[in-house]
Amino acid sequence: MRLTTFLGLLLLTTYALCNTIEVTWNVGVHPNNTINVGDTIMWITTDGLQHTVTSDDRTLLVSPTIQAGTSVDRFQHTFTDTGTFNYFCTVHGALLMSGTVIVETPGGGNQTNITALPILPVLECVDQNGDGSITAFFGYYNPNEENVTIPLGALNNVAGGDLPVETFEAGRQTRGFSATGDAASNITWAITSGGVQNMAVATNRSRSCSVSDVAPPGEVIPLLNCTVVQGNSYTAFLSYINTGFEPIELPDGESNQVFFVSPTENVVGFPIITSFAPGEGVAFNVTMPLNTVMTWQVINDYTGTSRSVRVTSNSPSCSPCSQPVV
Repeated sequence: MRLTTFLGLLLLTTYALCNTIEVTWNVGVHPNNTINVGDTIMWITTDGLQHTVTSDDRTLLVSPTIQAGTSVDRFQHTFTDTGTFNYFCTVHGALLMSGTVIVETPGGGNQTNITALPILPVLECVDQNGDGSITAFFGYYNPNEENVTIPLGALNNVAGGDLPVETFEAGRQTRGFSATGDAASNITWAITSGGVQNMAVATNRSRSCSVSDVAPPGEVIPLLNCTVVQGNSYTAFLSYINTGFEPIELPDGESNQVFFVSPTENVVGFPIITSFAPGEGVAFNVTMPLNTVMTWQVINDYTGTSRSVRVTSNSPSCSPCSQPVV
């Protein structure tokens, strides 16, 4: 059956990622912030004095009086248009308290350390060293248009091997680094970015570098963006990453299917998307009862292994900035 039997299905276009930036707003400060459209600035005062956040035009930003230790110690505003916006405190004047917010379109400024889309580590191949150890060669796919830096540590680490890279260039990069470890154990590179953890695992049974020194191109990774609960049902918004440079076709059937499990029935369906363009793309959304668990599974031809994403009504909720823009 097709997913249209589950209340409704809709192709979407794009998703926004927004941030909230906290700014200390005390006497003597002159903050200057560069943000993206859709981002929010939150001004917080801590010096015990009364302040306002007022734009020069006295129209865009018109805050009440804020003061630390009271119920109103902060003020926030979400910027929806590009431009340069100046503001000041009407109590102390611009000489003592003023600031500027520069609002750009996403991708228009420095995106270092900001990951709108998750980075995918890729195992290229493995060499058997003949001394009880293996050397794994790793690459990665960065679907963002800009380079991204993820410092070594909890968000970027290798278990059982050497240290990975920290700066990820845009696009598919092959053989970024190698890691040597015990052949009896796994070498796992884990990256957490864009709110998603992805891993590449090397074992002594992984593809030999004598066969190919880079991973075959193209793999579809299903992703969950977020969910919206409405009454007795919820809607899941899904996307995907195609790690290759060419479109991938995954027809209905065992290679591309959706499983719905509820207390009363188990149903197998098929998504309406069968062609996956390179990079990140919107897949579909589906609305279902709160007690239903959905799993979207794809099987990539060149590996024969499955990739899947599991969704429940308790999965991450859509914020105003993670919901789709139709």
